[in-house]
This record gives sequence, structure tokens and C-alpha cells, in this order.
Amino acid sequence: MANVGKRKTFSIEDKVQFIRKLQNGESQSAICKEFSLSKSTVATIWKNRDCIISTYEKNINRCKRLRKAEKENVEEALFKWFTLQRSRNLPVTGAILQAKANEFAELFGEKSFVCSNGWLDRFKKRHNIRSGKVVGEAANVCSSDINHWMENVWPDIIRNYDEKDIFNADETVLFYKLTPNQTLKFKGEKCVGGKLSKVRITILVCANMNGSEKQKLTVIGKSQKPRCFKNVKKLPMDYKSNKKAWMTSDLFQKYLRQWDKELAKKKRKSFY
Repeated sequence: MANVGKRKTFSIEDKVQFIRKLQNGESQSAICKEFSLSKSTVATIWKNRDCIISTYEKNINRCKRLRKAEKENVEEALFKWFTLQRSRNLPVTGAILQAKANEFAELFGEKSFVCSNGWLDRFKKRHNIRSGKVVGEAANVCSSDINHWMENVWPDIIRNYDEKDIFNADETVLFYKLTPNQTLKFKGEKCVGGKLSKVRITILVCANMNGSEKQKLTVIGKSQKPRCFKNVKKLPMDYKSNKKAWMTSDLFQKYLRQWDKELAKKKRKSFY
């Protein structure tokens, strides 16, 4: 029995390549020989060239839109986060913004995204973000919405809890190798800065409403066994690690489950 050759299949990118070669003056015979094609296959591709190119360009534009949308997700989340921090009068540096942007990118599954200095500069220009000095006097952040929530919503939420059983937690980042952004200098001397360190640890702090109880700090670093923390398990904190030194949903869930077990042993009901 004669061997029947497998029918070759070509991607739309391959077909566009054949069409471009024909448009550039190459003969059908040359293309048949180069890619081991039959003359009828090449003729069919050429006959349907307009449809093939149109489909190819639509797919290319769609991919571009998807990549743009993914970056827009990161940008939108970062802008909302930045707006929230500034509404709280919390200082935000460029290094913190970059770390947060990369964190959002990982959250959205945008593996190719890296918050470079160039991307950060463009982000700041797009949203009119400028560098400024932090002043000591706090701004007045009261508003009718906040007052309404505190007077009408909050009391209903905590009605069945004592102040000692109401807890609040938040995380903060310590860039412990970051150098000061100001220096004493001689008159007329130029100040030339180096590259800002992005080495960090994340710290989770938690305390109850009346301040009578504080949870142990949870510190998250990159190294599983950091040399600077000898006998880390004996320190008055819980140390965790991952490659980004970030608080992840998995770490936070483990934190809550462990605390819930401790509360259950004491038969204690808390609001968190």
C-alpha cells in the first residue's frame, strides 16, 4: 500500500507570509519548493488573500487591545490605591508605587509587566502626580459621608461587640536600605543621588479598639532563614517569607485561621 502523506496545516501567520512573498514578486513555484507546498494550495491561499489578511489584522489588533487592557487594569488599580493613600495623608514614594504596581500586575496575571522607571514617569505625567514635601500639619479629612457612616452605619456593625473584641489590622512596607532623600551640603555643591534601594520587608500590625491588646507583629521577608535573624522563631514576632516579601492572600488566610483557633480555645467572639 502506498504511503499517504499527512496533510499539512498552516497557521494564519504562515499564510500571510506566503502572500507577502507573492506580493513581493516571488513565483508560486519557488514558494512551493521552499515550503513543500502543492501548487493548488498556494493558488487557494492567493485566491483568498484579502480574507486571510483581514482576519490576521483583526487578531493582531485584538491582541494589542488585550495587552493594553491588562496594563490599563494595573494602571487603574494603582491610581485608585494612590488616591486612597493620599486621601489618608499617607506619604507615597516612587519606590512604593513601583512595588505596588508590580504587586497588582501579579494579581492580574500580567507576567510580562514590569514597572520600570520610564513607566512610572509616564504614569505620574498622565495623572499629574508631582513630588512634594510632607508637612507636619494634617489636612482636614472630615466629610459628610464619613460622619454619616460613623453615626449611622458603624454603631450597627459593632453593636454586639465590646471594644476589646474589635480589632483592626493593616500592613506597611519598610524599605530598610532606603537612603535619606535630603542631605547637608556645601554651598554651591551639586547633590547627586544614587539608585533607590527597593529591598523591603512587609509588616502586618493588629490591635484592638481600646488598645488593651496587640497581636504579635507578622514580618514578611524574602529569605526563609535570614542571617540577620538568629533563632528567628524565638523572636517576639511571626516571621514569614516569599520571593517578593509581600503579604499574599494565602499568608493572610493562614494568619486568620491560626488566630481563629486561638479565639475558639478562649471561646471568644471578635470582630475583625
